[in-house]
Amino acid sequence: MSILWISKRLYMHKDLLSDRFGRYYELPLRLSRSGFDVDMVLFSYRWRHAERVRINDHFTIRSYGILGAGAMLLHLLAQARSDKIQIILGSSDMPYCILAVLLAKLVGRRCACDIYDNFETYTSARIPLLLPLFYQALHKTDVIVTFEQTLSDYLQDAHRVGAICTVPNGVDPTVFRPLDKLDCRRALGLPADVPIVGYFGSLTKQRGSQTLFQAFDRIRKAVPDTVFLLAGGVEPEIQLPAHNLKHLGLLPQQALPQAICASDVCCIHYSNNDFARFSFPQKMMEYIACGVPFVAPQIGGAGRFLADFPYLLYRVDDAQHMALQTLALLRNPDRPLPPPWTWAQAAESFNAVLSQVPMEPTT
Repeated sequence: MSILWISKRLYMHKDLLSDRFGRYYELPLRLSRSGFDVDMVLFSYRWRHAERVRINDHFTIRSYGILGAGAMLLHLLAQARSDKIQIILGSSDMPYCILAVLLAKLVGRRCACDIYDNFETYTSARIPLLLPLFYQALHKTDVIVTFEQTLSDYLQDAHRVGAICTVPNGVDPTVFRPLDKLDCRRALGLPADVPIVGYFGSLTKQRGSQTLFQAFDRIRKAVPDTVFLLAGGVEPEIQLPAHNLKHLGLLPQQALPQAICASDVCCIHYSNNDFARFSFPQKMMEYIACGVPFVAPQIGGAGRFLADFPYLLYRVDDAQHMALQTLALLRNPDRPLPPPWTWAQAAESFNAVLSQVPMEPTT
């Protein structure tokens, strides 16, 4: 099966082409290894030269910048009309799903949309008419895939979107795996004999960083020598704690397991908002694969996935409960973790979904 896959280049604060990161690299990579031919087209809102990278014999990525928008559309139209393409797939944001459906209907191909977040919370939702066009496109697509069941339920209940398949995000166990804690601490210049609580991700107001800092303050008062280990971007208006903090800055994906495994307990935090209600934290799978206990807010995909592991959950926006759950894991770090979901499993599920797309496109 041949897929024309359309996506934006920058997402989740990563560059899909240079970082080769996340759902829209891992899924097509593994599909290409199982017999799919994938022609991926990326668009960047920055001033970039056109690029073409051949990942393997069955997976090619082309990227266009803002000045190459016309060339990108011509390439998409030519590829969509070629006999080899069977499915046109839009992903990563509303414009790319709309474009995939328009192309598919124009040339008589089957189409799919992969939705990995609640796009209503994205900046693109402010563009006039884009939101209703997006939902019209979903009604016309042959198959819809989301990364989380709560989001699937919302699309069906609120927008009358038809049958949706859920394929969660995964993790690469060759990258995220248990490492020796003391070796990781030595490599990062961290003390060997103090408790370390880690948070690895962006610090933003939207995610409720204040709750995280308040929880850490309570943890530090209970166990004064606790170190708070951070990695990730920080919004300019966010003020980091003044004591017992080590900030590693932005780390490449390959370096994250070392930071995770240096920690005794890791944290995930979200505020109670539309973004969080339809989220499924990628970090959750990374922590599990590294074998490090963690706490997560009881909201969205985390609440559903961890329903049988209540000691890993805290009440959303409740700094005191977050601190209590973290301290409990510091005292008893050997509580069972759920099994990780790998990218190989995710690709197998995605393969099964695409293989069931009807031979004739919807009208």
